[in-house]
Order: sequence, then C-alpha cells, then structure tokens
Amino acid sequence: MKYKIEDVMGDGSCFFRSLYVVLKHKKIASRFIKQFANDFKLKGGEEEFVETMRKLLVNLIIQKKDWDIVHNVYQNLKLLKRTDYITIIQTSFPTWFVSSFSYLPKTEWDFRKKFAQGVLVKSHWVSEIEVAIVAKMISELKYNLQIFNKLPRKDFVFEPRGLYLLNRNEVHYNAIIVDNTKEKKEKKCNEGQILNPKTRRCVSQTSCKGYEVYYNIMMSKP
Repeated sequence: MKYKIEDVMGDGSCFFRSLYVVLKHKKIASRFIKQFANDFKLKGGEEEFVETMRKLLVNLIIQKKDWDIVHNVYQNLKLLKRTDYITIIQTSFPTWFVSSFSYLPKTEWDFRKKFAQGVLVKSHWVSEIEVAIVAKMISELKYNLQIFNKLPRKDFVFEPRGLYLLNRNEVHYNAIIVDNTKEKKEKKCNEGQILNPKTRRCVSQTSCKGYEVYYNIMMSKP
C-alpha cells in the first residue's frame, strides 16, 4: 500500500503536529478531542490542536485518569538506585525532564504536578509517558497508534484503523499518510472478446464493433 511522509514543524510539538495530520487525514481530529472534552469544537486547526492536546494531557495526569501510566513510571523510578536513576532519565527522557527531575520528588502527587507543568510548555518534547497516554486515548476510538523508527517496508500491511507516525533516529516526528484508495486493475478479456467501454464487460468483437467505432469517434471530438 502506498504512503507518504508529511513533515511537520520541529518546534518541540512535532509529536502533536504529526498526530493532528494523521487524525485530520482520517477525518477524526475533532471526534478524538471531543471524547475527552465534550464542549470542544476544533476550529483553529493545527495550532489549536497542539495547545488543546497539552491541556488534555495535563488534566488526565492531574486527575489521575491516565490509565496508571504516570503511577507506574513513578514507582519504577522510585525503586532505582541513584546512579541507575540518573542513567535512566538521561537516556530515556527528553532534556527538559532531566533538568526538572534531577531528583525524584518524594511523593507521586508532587511528581504529577511537576510533570504536568512541563507538559504544558509548547517547546518541550514528549516523553514516553505522554506517548503512552495518547496511545490509550486513541484506543478509546478503536484505533491503534504505531510509531516507526525507520521507513516502513514496501510490503508492510497498514491497518484501516491504524494511525502511523515516523520518529526517525528518535529526534523528530513526522506523519505517515497512507493511501487507502484501491488501484483499479485493468480488466482483461478472453481471445475473440473486447471490453465494452460503456458497460466495462467483455463481449464478442462482432457485437461490440459498432459501438466501439461510435465511442472512438465521440472521444476524439474536440
């Protein structure tokens, strides 16, 4: 199946921008937002989507409606020794997270509040936490989010309810737009038959000869 890569602005919100592009292509951008904000109507396009997504994530995190994702991350980080903790956050989280969490807050609530503040900043890259929450949000619509680190193979089978992003080298997100239109195969007729240009059916050459001449004359008119 054919696909194309649509590049988006690299301003720290490339994940949300890429997500908007694929949701818009599927014509479900507004529906995706409205499942978590009933009174929301997407009118401002991409910029409004980015801002709204960050706010929605903050609400889910603060209200502890994030499918226990933040809870699990905090508990896992809490179990680490100091040296392991530093190694993990420096290799697995964006720079803003590293500077904000050089020391892990003593309580999960403090961790949530501080993390939520970082999520609101438009220039902050997403961590795996935000991506995991968004993936859960998408699953509520019975869609699936899949992120590639390199271009999909030519024989890769894209699912109709799949949303695909490219995060090449883990430095920038782009949207993968899948062409779902089916290519029309040229119909072949048996020997002694010809394709009727009007009905697209195979008929004998003698029965279609008169119409074929008429069709060719009509198609050749200026």
